Amino acid sequence: MSSGVNTTNLFVELLVIGVGAAGWLALFVCAALGYDAAFVKKLLSTPAAILPAIVAIYLLGIITDRVADSLLHFLRSERQRLRHFPTEDECLSTRGYVLAKSPYFATQFDYSRSRQRICRGWILNFLLLAVSMNVLLFSRPEVLTRVGNLSAVSSSHLSMVVTPILLLLAAGCWFSWEKLADTELKRTKDQAKLLREIEERRT
Repeated sequence: MSSGVNTTNLFVELLVIGVGAAGWLALFVCAALGYDAAFVKKLLSTPAAILPAIVAIYLLGIITDRVADSLLHFLRSERQRLRHFPTEDECLSTRGYVLAKSPYFATQFDYSRSRQRICRGWILNFLLLAVSMNVLLFSRPEVLTRVGNLSAVSSSHLSMVVTPILLLLAAGCWFSWEKLADTELKRTKDQAKLLREIEERRT
């Protein structure tokens, strides 16, 4: 896979993560400053706002990805790695060997990392969306009368419906990330063994 394609894929992944981050950040801002429907409508209909919005979403994607990566590494990644590699140096050297020796395996690795990046970013996004939504609903319940046809819905009822959904989605992303990360470690170990066996047969 070319570096240009890799760069494009990474840009798209960070935008996907950044959209969620923009969502919970917007909810926190509305909770703090209030919701002005006319201002939001005007802002969304302004073409000049598109480029700055993309840049902001991309930057939010970078920040969210790094924070999620650090948190998951602290909470889970190290223990997960120990199931397959006794030391981090061995893990890194085995991965480097596989990536250097096989472009096909390197492509598989990039694809796996892409899905892991999105899953781990959205673990954080869904959790913060749940928190920010509840902060907004209970600090400014009047916002429901200004959004669509939600005036008949109470803050508590909306929270009871949406919060479990967001938490289930966060749990689903966690489960997916765990499985993807574990599969990558196991696959890297098996691929390195296969490549070394092929090298030995050739010598």
